Order: sequence, then structure tokens, then C-alpha cells
Amino acid sequence: MDEERETYINIIKEAGQRLTKTIGNLIEISKIEAGFSENDINTTNMPQFLSYVHALYLPQAQNKGLLFEMENSLPANFSIQTDQLKLEGIFQNLISNAIKFTHKGTITLRAKKEEHKVCFELSDTGIGIPVSKMEKLFKAFETLDYSLSREHQGAGLGLAIVKSYVDALGGGIEVTSKEGTGTTISFWIPAWN
Repeated sequence: MDEERETYINIIKEAGQRLTKTIGNLIEISKIEAGFSENDINTTNMPQFLSYVHALYLPQAQNKGLLFEMENSLPANFSIQTDQLKLEGIFQNLISNAIKFTHKGTITLRAKKEEHKVCFELSDTGIGIPVSKMEKLFKAFETLDYSLSREHQGAGLGLAIVKSYVDALGGGIEVTSKEGTGTTISFWIPAWN
């Protein structure tokens, strides 16, 4: 009975966490659409920030049996002026999706500096994105799975928030994907220092 009770407690916890995330995303997308989402600019050491992000999501990837690699070519003391919370929100949504939609293989996070911008690339060996879904990828409430049995939970807000944050930081984003092979999401932000 204790194992059964613990199973139900874990189900309730996970459902609560999903609900909390959905509510947070709804609030955030509402603030963005209403024009109330302002940047809070501060100095961010990028290699330290990326190490933090990698360490934060490594256990989730490992729990699914995935490799989560990081290739960082930024100098150790490389800092920029940016909204660190928005940047963290971008990575949170992108890495969570990569873990969610990758059943085996590798997720790789890359970072490099090009002229006056910092470029990031997140690649996975996941299920990929159908061509028919690519044009609506960054629209709110769009999901890849519309079936009643929905294997992948989500309200379809994460990538809309990512796009809004990248735009707010003055950057750009693009996606390449092949269904059944994986996805690469590349984005850049200005390297103001």
C-alpha cells in the first residue's frame, strides 16, 4: 500500500508542477502581449551562466538515458549586458523541449561569439518537427501533438515565449528539423558589454 500511495503522491506532484508551469507561462505570455514585459539588464558571465544551465538540466537528461553535451568556445571571462532571467527562460523552454522530445541519443548545447553577437545552438536527436508544423512553431497554443492520447504534455506556450524573449533581447532565432532525425534551434543575442 505504501508503494501505491507513493506512486499517487508522485503523480499529484508532477501534475501540480505542470499546472504551475502552465499558469506561469500563461501569465508571461499575457504580460508579453500586453507590452508589460521589460528587460532587466545586468552583467552576465556567459561561460558561468552556460555551466549553470548545463548542470541544471543534466540530471533530467541523464534520468532519460540521454547524453547532454556542451561545446562552449567563449572565453572564460566573457560577459555581456543582457536580461539573464529572459535568457534563462529561453534555455529552460528549449532544453526542456529537447529532453521531452528526445527518447534516445544526444542533446548538444553550443555557444560561440561572432562579431557583435553571441550565438547559441541546441541540437537533439529527437523526433523532429513535421514540415507542416514549422510555420506555426512560435505561435502561442500550438503543439506538435493534437491526439487525444497526447504523449507529450504542454500548452504550446514555451516556444512562443522563447521567440518573444529572443526578440526582446534584440536577437534572432531559426529552426532546422527533420522528422525522425532531430532538431537544431539556433539563436543569437547582441554581445553588448
